[in-house]
Amino acid sequence: MPILDPVEAKYFCSSYGTPVPAPVGSFRAQSSTFTVGRTFVESTAQFREFRDSSLREAERFYFLAVSNYRRAFELLTPASSAWAQVTLYYASYFASS
Repeated sequence: MPILDPVEAKYFCSSYGTPVPAPVGSFRAQSSTFTVGRTFVESTAQFREFRDSSLREAERFYFLAVSNYRRAFELLTPASSAWAQVTLYYASYFASS
C-alpha cells in the first residue's frame, strides 16, 4: 500500500471515530477475519471497521514508540546505559511498525 500524502491522509482520517460496532483488539487478528480479500469499497461497514482498526493500531504504535524513546532518554546515565539500549531497541521496533 503506498503511503498517503497529507491531503489523502486527512481525507482518510476525516470520519474516524464514528461509532462502528467492532471489537477493539489486535489489528492482525481482526484483519484476518475480513472475507473480501484485500480490496474494500469505501462506503461499506467493513471499510469503516478496517479504517478505524488501522488508525487505532497506528496510534498505539506511535504512543509506544514515543514513550520508549522518552524512557530511553531518561536511562542514558552511566549506571543504566545497558537498559537504555534495550529500550531504544523496542522504541525503534514500535516506530518502524
